[in-house]
Amino acid sequence: MLTREQIIHQRGGGDKLQAIADRAGVSRQRIHQILKDEGMTGGEKPRPSYSENTGVGQAINAAGGVAKLAERFGVTSQSIHKFYQQGFLPLARAKQAAEWYDIPVTRLVNPEIAELVARNA
Repeated sequence: MLTREQIIHQRGGGDKLQAIADRAGVSRQRIHQILKDEGMTGGEKPRPSYSENTGVGQAINAAGGVAKLAERFGVTSQSIHKFYQQGFLPLARAKQAAEWYDIPVTRLVNPEIAELVARNA
């Protein structure tokens, strides 16, 4: 089950109600009801601002949302949510995002990798 915050973020990122419902294990109608309870009525899909404490959050915001970043990478929105939750991108994706959005690659990769690179620089 997804939390309300995750549902709102996914809808704000452009995910369809049915896709969110499938991931949450509930009906599309239930997702609609949750969003309505949160003041998200009709077809509006406000894009949440992702925390820029991580480079992944910066990349999501720079891309214009989860769905747009997923499309650019050629992955699912669910993959982007996973990267956001873990706080970093795979190295190849980090290099791409760093180039596209002018974010230091060290903010986008696993902190352990960034630390190793810094030590050996």
